[in-house]
Order: sequence, then structure tokens, then C-alpha cells
Amino acid sequence: MKKTLLILLVTMGTSNVLTAQDKALDKTLALDLLHRTWEELEKTVSSLQDTDLNYTPKSGGWSVMNNLEHLTLVEPVLIMEIKKIINGNALDTNKDLSSEDGLIITQITDRTRKVDTPKPFKPMQKNKHKSKDDFLQEIKSTRMDLIALLENTEADLRHLFGPYPYGEADAYQQFIIAAAHSYRHVMQIQEVLNELKPDKKAK
Repeated sequence: MKKTLLILLVTMGTSNVLTAQDKALDKTLALDLLHRTWEELEKTVSSLQDTDLNYTPKSGGWSVMNNLEHLTLVEPVLIMEIKKIINGNALDTNKDLSSEDGLIITQITDRTRKVDTPKPFKPMQKNKHKSKDDFLQEIKSTRMDLIALLENTEADLRHLFGPYPYGEADAYQQFIIAAAHSYRHVMQIQEVLNELKPDKKAK
């Protein structure tokens, strides 16, 4: 499922991303993305039964449950890394990456660009006993922590910088990356469901 940035923005109601550089201190975009991507994930999987959740694609990719587990492993690390950037990195007021908000969303959600997931973020045997609801509760808890961190920080997020898979991003964009990453996996889950039930593909 390939979505252009425009389609993604229309679908999620976040067309203001293209002018985010004009409102560097406005947290609305990232907060909106963090809320909406969580809601989209929950809506996508909430009614799924075990057959859907555990179906493995013919390509050998991840099941829906694998995707949920992956998000429980990644998002706590993203919070930790954002806190490191906020608390440990020096301000650089001469650098401005705010115009790249839209590009970052495009890069992270581009399902044609495959990513080799590091071992610590791959499904683990120790999590086999967990249910869909267990994973959703973990993801929701971490997501609320991310939202609270963004809402409450007084750091100059646009002038603190750290790495991300395709280069460098400011601290504000790190929150966008967390939201876009989860939406990437919503898209992957939808691909799995489309293969499982091709007559019920999402329009």
C-alpha cells in the first residue's frame, strides 16, 4: 500500500504539516499526529480475532501481532532517545530543519523502502504469551508518556538535534518520527489484512 504525503495528510487531517516551518514553537502538528496515529492503530486492530492477528503473510513477513509487539519494543526506546536529546544535547540556534517535517513523514511511512529491523526490536519468544490487549495497553501507555513529554517540555525543540534513520532531525521532529513510525506499521497491518481478506480491502 503506497500513499503519497498528500494522501496521508488528507487521510489523517494534518495538512498543516506543509507550513509547520512557519510555526516552530507550535506543538499542534506533532500532538495531532501522536493522537491520531494511536487512534488509527487501535481502530484497525480492535475487532480482529486470533485468525487475523496471527496470520503470517505469504512473503514471510510479520503478522499483526508481530507488528504490535514491535511497537511495544520501539516506542519506549524512542522516548528514552528524545529525553537524551532534550537533556543532553547543546542548542544550535544556527541550524533550522523545520522545513523537513513533511519529508520526514514521507520517508518514515514509505512502505516501498524496506528497513532491516535490528534484533532488539524483532518479535521475541518471551512475549508469546501476551495478547492483543496487552500490546495495545503497552503502546497506549507509552504513547501517553510521549504526549505528556511533548506537552510539558519547555526545551527549545527546534534547536536540539539528534539522528534518525535517514539523517538528522530536531527534537520536535523526533516526536513526528514516533507517530509516523507507528503509522507505517498501521499500513503494514492493513497490507496483511488485505492479503488475508482480499475481498475486504480498505478503500
